[in-house]
Amino acid sequence: MKFCTQMLKEYQLRSTKTRMLSITIVLVFFGQLVTASEDDKALISTLSEFSQRLYYVIGRKEANIVFSPHSVHSLLTLASKGAREPTAEVMKEALGITSLGDSVHSTYQDISREVRYPDSVQLGLGNGIFVKPGFTIDENFDQDAQSYYAAAVENINLGYPGGPEIPINEYIAMETQNNIQDLLSQGTINDNTRMLLVSVLLFRGSWKQQFDREETVQQTFHTDISATKVLDMMHDARTMRIKRDDDNQVDVGELCFEGDTYCLYIAIPQRIVTFMSLENSLAQPNRVSSLFEGLNDVYVELVVPKFKIETQLNLKSALTELGFGDIFDEDSADFSGIGSSDLYIHDVIHKAVFEVTEDGTFGTAATVADGSGKSLSTSPPLERFIVDRPFIYFLRNKNTGHILLQGKFSG
Repeated sequence: MKFCTQMLKEYQLRSTKTRMLSITIVLVFFGQLVTASEDDKALISTLSEFSQRLYYVIGRKEANIVFSPHSVHSLLTLASKGAREPTAEVMKEALGITSLGDSVHSTYQDISREVRYPDSVQLGLGNGIFVKPGFTIDENFDQDAQSYYAAAVENINLGYPGGPEIPINEYIAMETQNNIQDLLSQGTINDNTRMLLVSVLLFRGSWKQQFDREETVQQTFHTDISATKVLDMMHDARTMRIKRDDDNQVDVGELCFEGDTYCLYIAIPQRIVTFMSLENSLAQPNRVSSLFEGLNDVYVELVVPKFKIETQLNLKSALTELGFGDIFDEDSADFSGIGSSDLYIHDVIHKAVFEVTEDGTFGTAATVADGSGKSLSTSPPLERFIVDRPFIYFLRNKNTGHILLQGKFSG
């Protein structure tokens, strides 16, 4: 689907009905998973804290979840560019960007280059603004959307056979290599919908050190204190960066992709009964950054489950709890900087897919071998890093600390 990159000036507003903005965020991550400026560091820190606040609201309620703080935060920050007071102040406060000032948008432009031009992994980021005929985007907002967020503008095709959602779904499917299809159900776009903001992020990476498929065996995974299930568990013996944080009763391991820039971090409680404490602690200011400090190279016996998580969330309720309530209120929201004084956000739809396999890419499932598998090494590992109980994970740039994805797996 080809984006139109010119503002749609030829249309005039023909409806006096309330304008309604919907935001759709779509992520696909395939995984087994730069030195930042001071402004970059400030925004990345803000993103990390936002991620934990969002996880606290949505993550604790789910057994398995995946979401991208980068996509949610960047798309809402783009929308805030078109907000006017008091809506702008509400959004900046909830996003944590008040102290960053207007430079936050150029800073997003900087850190998004990291996403668009990575080394050794495939990362794709696409932003689109879909507008109905008759709704004209403010020229300044249009230029800012393209300059800072690479977001281009195209009309919603109201007369498309089968419904106006189909071309947008086709765009999403194309950008995610057909791994997310039919995201918008028929009827999502109605007479009050004037604009859709869409963010699509695709990650595909191969492990720096892959797992041997022949070592994948079925083993017990403890889903909670009293329940278990049998999962395909990947085995290896390797040197990897880990830490044992006995004070906070959590172990952290780092599994990097080719290029050694993006890594999957697994935070697993030392005892399953302390998992809730781990979740609650991450909501404390600056707590998440300490997870990634103090890791050291250790030769370990490594056991990690294969898993695939697919999550679709309507974030209106969660974002309201985080202080964004005014943006959903048709009486108080003011997005006149986008192009209409009676525009408000209807909902924020977020979908993500994340898969961990032996090689890091989406592919055929491993053949399961019976028994305990082959001997992993002639030298015994110094320690064990056994991921056989619920854990929190982060897909993160190890150099800048930029979290692209966060989630939880409980089996």
